Amino acid sequence: MLTNDENKSEKKKEDYCTQKGEKIPYQLAFDFFNNDSSGPNIQRQNDRDQNPSIRRLKQGEYASVEIKYSIDKNFVFDGNNKIESYEDVAFLFKKLEQSAIENAFVVYVKNKKPIIQHMSMGSNVGTVVWFNAISDGVSRFKPEHVYFIHNHPSGNIRPSSEDVKIIDRLKEVFPEIMRDGIIIDIDSGYFSTFNSPSELQHTMPNKVETKRTYKVLKFDKQTFNRDVDQKKVLKSDDAASLISSQRLSGGAKISLLVLNRTNQINANLHLSYSDFKDPDLFTDISAYTARFGGTSIILYGRFHELDNKTIKELKANLLQLHLTLLDVINIKSTPEIFIDKYKDNYNSMADDGLLEEQYKYAVAEAEALYNKCHKKELTLHKIPDISTIKNEIKINDRSL
Repeated sequence: MLTNDENKSEKKKEDYCTQKGEKIPYQLAFDFFNNDSSGPNIQRQNDRDQNPSIRRLKQGEYASVEIKYSIDKNFVFDGNNKIESYEDVAFLFKKLEQSAIENAFVVYVKNKKPIIQHMSMGSNVGTVVWFNAISDGVSRFKPEHVYFIHNHPSGNIRPSSEDVKIIDRLKEVFPEIMRDGIIIDIDSGYFSTFNSPSELQHTMPNKVETKRTYKVLKFDKQTFNRDVDQKKVLKSDDAASLISSQRLSGGAKISLLVLNRTNQINANLHLSYSDFKDPDLFTDISAYTARFGGTSIILYGRFHELDNKTIKELKANLLQLHLTLLDVINIKSTPEIFIDKYKDNYNSMADDGLLEEQYKYAVAEAEALYNKCHKKELTLHKIPDISTIKNEIKINDRSL
């Protein structure tokens, strides 16, 4: 007989569904690699170390949206049973020889076994790379080596300036595990490796010793937890009000709010870091933001002091991945925050102007301007950007 807690857990498993309302097994939504019967088990391995589950949410954490992996049925590759060299990696993609458009892949190698992720499909002249998805793969699969591979339909295996920028950025973020980039052109019988505008040309191997078939993953399955109310953050008070309901640890641990494009909270997470200078903090923020469908974040906690320079460096690094650090909220010693009566119980770096740029709760700014212009029937969907609204305000300010 199930206990009350088990009954509640079973009921929650019925509530996960796609955006189209399709029911999804709970394991697919939040435990993709944890159970052999719950969706595709990469390379059919039972070793939990090869198929790690995501970190389970702890008490006080929640997520309303999560992006998961699925099998990309457009690709199946054959390669060596063990991946030990650039030649082994390049041979995996021999079937791209007929591709007229550019495709980008990442290969995560652990214990000489590859996990292949399709990053993007572009045109005959280029494609795009979602860096945050790579951060999630590194966080999830814990690889010993990471390879970035793409093909050039033109037949030219020299790296472009954009290719070099991608590899430079990946090596900066993952210096210990990121290998040189690989460009494939099977028709010529060669491939290249590069870590700068100069490249090394290699001969493509014709066969491998022990052939094996590998499936390909894509990071595209969006699942929803309908039990979580997605609250919207329009100003620091909104964030502080939500934080006031959290049970913060006695230490200076960093917590994370993940927000979507409309400033709704997709996830609330308590991280294991207390030092903003920890290099793994940036990687984990990137991974969690990708995993929970975010475009901006708010960091919060009870910190003794904050180094403005370190915070700005973190913000600048996140911007390179198209992630916005909206605010860092420092909770003072009082356990609870009473917004109306005790505003001084928290500090907002955004409100204090310490984050400088224009990202200071942009949605709130737009809403305030909309309310001011309401008498003139100025609606946001007719306005292309914030600056246009501001100009309209200046023109009509006297009559408002």
